[in-house]
Amino acid sequence: MAEHFLSLYTDYIVRTEKKYPGLKNMSDWEVIFTATLQAVKVKRGKKILNQLKMDLNQRTLRMKFESMGCTVDRIDRFLDDIEKFGVLTKPVVFASLRFERWLDLNPQATLKARASILQELYQDYDLDSLMEEYPETRVRFFMMTCFKEDNPNLLNEFQSIILSMRDGLLSPWNLQERITQIQTNIILSEEEKFYLARMLFPHVDAADYVELVTTTHGEDNRLNLVFQTEGMDGQIYQIRPPFLPKEIGQFHSLLSESSLSGTFTAQHDFLLLFNSRNRMVGGLYWKNLENNRIHLEWVAIREKYRNISLSNRLMDDFYKRMKHRGVDIITVGFYVEKFFFRQGFEINKQYGGLVKRLK
Repeated sequence: MAEHFLSLYTDYIVRTEKKYPGLKNMSDWEVIFTATLQAVKVKRGKKILNQLKMDLNQRTLRMKFESMGCTVDRIDRFLDDIEKFGVLTKPVVFASLRFERWLDLNPQATLKARASILQELYQDYDLDSLMEEYPETRVRFFMMTCFKEDNPNLLNEFQSIILSMRDGLLSPWNLQERITQIQTNIILSEEEKFYLARMLFPHVDAADYVELVTTTHGEDNRLNLVFQTEGMDGQIYQIRPPFLPKEIGQFHSLLSESSLSGTFTAQHDFLLLFNSRNRMVGGLYWKNLENNRIHLEWVAIREKYRNISLSNRLMDDFYKRMKHRGVDIITVGFYVEKFFFRQGFEINKQYGGLVKRLK
């Protein structure tokens, strides 16, 4: 058994790295272990790896393997990870190794640059396509790349999340509540907060300045995404849901100033726009109809802040948030149609007013 693994390593990894030096550190023993489990299924694969451990009791073989970086401890760590976090898929392993290779060559990379390459690798390896069979894929990928530093409390929370997903108790698309618990119970570094926002909200671009903020609603804590944008006036604005009930009242007043009448119900949600002094300068609200469809009621910008592209910034962020929620269709009444036509809305015989499809 040991000779078989040794042959795989030398024939597959060592020779490939010699022929293509640019691929150095792109594969390692974990790739071979993972391929073994996927080829013969997990139960039999674990038996094979345990047999390999027994073979390494022979001194000569053990020294050969140790010279190539394979130890009994390494096999144990891999098997322990399988028990805790499930099977690593080859795309996740290769994507993670590519990130490590890039980071070795660019150790001073900024957080923005690291987030950019993470997003690129996630898309290149089409990791979303694995989510149905391996719902823990996104969490595993982030654990293997940007959450590798020692924070045992955070890793324990991730392990709990993965177990819940593997047991079908938690959807990979709805982690807000669990991430809220992490934000509330664990002291996180700024770097961890940066990556956590991007793990939770895939639509957030690497260059976007965002912040996860936990607010209290009654007895419940809720996680909200605050997005920072720049208007054409050079000023910084924040786009976020309301944190306090009075902010919804302020938005109602803003609608009245714009000669718009609004009636708010429990089915409505809001996305608001604030200037650097935390004064509301605009917003929008919508009605949740079906799982994949919403109706946009009104969009309003305070008169002083019009014509500096804030409405476009607000709408762009709104679309990203709705797409993340799984919304496919947005309808809106037939008003300021030139604005909504520019936003990609169109006439459709199945709907009153205008409609935009996000997918």
